[in-house]
Amino acid sequence: MYPSEALSFDGEVQMREEQKVYVRVFLRDDYVHCIGAESKETLKKIICKVESLEGKACAAGRGASFFARECLKRRLAACLHLDYAYLQIKRKKGKDGFGPPMLHVGGKKSSIDVSLSHDGRFAAWAFAR
Repeated sequence: MYPSEALSFDGEVQMREEQKVYVRVFLRDDYVHCIGAESKETLKKIICKVESLEGKACAAGRGASFFARECLKRRLAACLHLDYAYLQIKRKKGKDGFGPPMLHVGGKKSSIDVSLSHDGRFAAWAFAR
Protein backbone atom coordinates (compact mmCIF):
# COMPACT_ATOMS: atom_id res chain seq x y z
CA MET A 1 0.00 0.00 0.00
CA TYR A 2 1.53 3.26 -1.12
CA PRO A 3 0.32 6.84 -1.38
CA SER A 4 -2.34 6.98 -4.10
CA GLU A 5 -1.98 9.12 -7.18
CA ALA A 6 1.72 9.63 -6.52
CA LEU A 7 4.49 9.07 -9.00
CA SER A 8 7.15 6.87 -7.41
CA PHE A 9 10.64 5.65 -8.16
CA ASP A 10 13.20 3.47 -6.39
CA GLY A 11 16.85 4.21 -5.83
CA GLU A 12 19.89 3.64 -3.65
CA VAL A 13 21.80 5.98 -1.38
CA GLN A 14 25.42 5.06 -0.69
CA MET A 15 26.05 5.84 2.99
CA ARG A 16 29.52 4.39 3.51
CA GLU A 17 31.75 2.18 1.45
CA GLU A 18 29.75 -0.97 2.25
CA GLN A 19 26.43 0.48 3.44
CA LYS A 20 23.47 1.39 1.23
CA VAL A 21 19.95 2.53 1.95
CA TYR A 22 17.32 1.51 -0.57
CA VAL A 23 14.71 4.23 -1.05
CA ARG A 24 11.32 4.74 -2.67
CA VAL A 25 10.40 8.37 -3.39
CA PHE A 26 6.80 9.49 -3.91
CA LEU A 27 6.12 12.70 -5.83
CA ARG A 28 2.88 14.65 -6.01
CA ASP A 29 2.12 18.26 -6.79
CA ASP A 30 1.74 19.03 -3.08
CA TYR A 31 4.38 16.81 -1.41
CA VAL A 32 7.50 14.67 -1.74
CA HIS A 33 7.80 11.65 0.55
CA CYS A 34 10.56 9.07 0.90
CA ILE A 35 10.83 5.71 2.67
CA GLY A 36 14.04 3.75 3.13
CA ALA A 37 15.20 0.28 4.11
CA GLU A 38 18.40 -1.72 4.53
CA SER A 39 17.48 -4.13 1.72
CA LYS A 40 15.42 -4.18 -1.48
CA GLU A 41 13.39 -7.04 -0.02
CA THR A 42 12.43 -5.03 3.07
CA LEU A 43 11.59 -2.00 0.93
CA LYS A 44 9.05 -4.16 -0.94
CA LYS A 45 7.40 -5.12 2.38
CA ILE A 46 6.81 -1.58 3.62
CA ILE A 47 3.24 -0.38 3.98
CA CYS A 48 2.98 3.40 4.12
CA LYS A 49 0.60 6.27 3.60
CA VAL A 50 0.69 10.04 3.49
CA GLU A 51 -2.40 11.56 5.12
CA SER A 52 -3.68 15.11 4.71
CA LEU A 53 -4.25 16.97 7.97
CA GLU A 54 -6.75 19.34 6.37
CA GLY A 55 -10.18 19.06 7.92
CA LYS A 56 -9.22 16.32 10.41
CA ALA A 57 -10.77 16.91 13.82
CA CYS A 58 -8.22 14.78 15.71
CA ALA A 59 -5.36 16.65 14.02
CA ALA A 60 -6.78 20.02 14.97
CA GLY A 61 -7.46 19.06 18.58
CA ARG A 62 -4.40 16.98 19.44
CA GLY A 63 -1.80 17.82 16.81
CA ALA A 64 -0.17 16.20 13.81
CA SER A 65 1.90 13.75 15.85
CA PHE A 66 -1.19 12.36 17.57
CA PHE A 67 -3.01 12.10 14.22
CA ALA A 68 -0.11 10.18 12.61
CA ARG A 69 0.06 7.74 15.54
CA GLU A 70 -3.68 7.11 15.42
CA CYS A 71 -3.62 6.45 11.65
CA LEU A 72 -0.67 4.06 12.05
CA LYS A 73 -2.35 2.20 14.92
CA ARG A 74 -5.57 1.74 12.96
CA ARG A 75 -3.73 0.27 9.96
CA LEU A 76 -1.55 -1.96 12.16
CA ALA A 77 -4.61 -3.24 14.04
CA ALA A 78 -6.24 -4.19 10.73
CA CYS A 79 -3.08 -5.88 9.37
CA LEU A 80 -2.34 -7.75 12.60
CA HIS A 81 -5.98 -8.64 13.29
CA LEU A 82 -5.74 -7.10 16.74
CA ASP A 83 -7.91 -4.82 18.81
CA TYR A 84 -6.78 -1.22 18.32
CA ALA A 85 -6.70 -0.76 22.12
CA TYR A 86 -3.81 -3.27 22.45
CA LEU A 87 -1.47 -1.08 20.40
CA GLN A 88 0.66 1.78 21.69
CA ILE A 89 3.30 3.89 19.97
CA LYS A 90 5.93 5.00 22.51
CA ARG A 91 9.12 7.05 22.37
CA LYS A 92 11.73 6.87 25.12
CA LYS A 93 13.16 10.14 26.34
CA GLY A 94 16.94 10.19 26.54
CA LYS A 95 19.57 12.79 27.33
CA ASP A 96 19.50 14.03 23.71
CA GLY A 97 15.70 14.09 23.33
CA PHE A 98 13.20 11.48 22.28
CA GLY A 99 14.19 8.28 20.50
CA PRO A 100 12.41 6.73 17.51
CA PRO A 101 8.80 5.53 17.81
CA MET A 102 8.38 1.93 18.97
CA LEU A 103 5.33 -0.28 18.68
CA HIS A 104 4.08 -1.99 21.83
CA VAL A 105 1.46 -4.74 21.61
CA GLY A 106 -0.36 -5.61 24.82
CA GLY A 107 2.25 -3.67 26.80
CA LYS A 108 5.26 -5.46 25.26
CA LYS A 109 7.71 -4.03 22.73
CA SER A 110 7.16 -5.44 19.25
CA SER A 111 9.84 -6.30 16.71
CA ILE A 112 7.89 -4.41 14.00
CA ASP A 113 9.70 -1.21 13.00
CA VAL A 114 7.44 1.82 12.60
CA SER A 115 8.05 5.29 11.25
CA LEU A 116 6.09 8.52 11.71
CA SER A 117 6.56 11.98 10.27
CA HIS A 118 4.60 15.17 9.80
CA ASP A 119 5.21 18.53 8.21
CA GLY A 120 2.87 21.31 7.23
CA ARG A 121 -0.43 19.89 5.98
CA PHE A 122 0.67 16.24 5.93
CA ALA A 123 1.37 13.32 8.25
CA ALA A 124 2.94 10.03 7.12
CA TRP A 125 3.39 6.59 8.62
CA ALA A 126 5.13 3.38 7.60
CA PHE A 127 5.85 -0.14 8.81
CA ALA A 128 7.24 -3.34 7.31
CA ARG A 129 5.02 -6.42 7.04
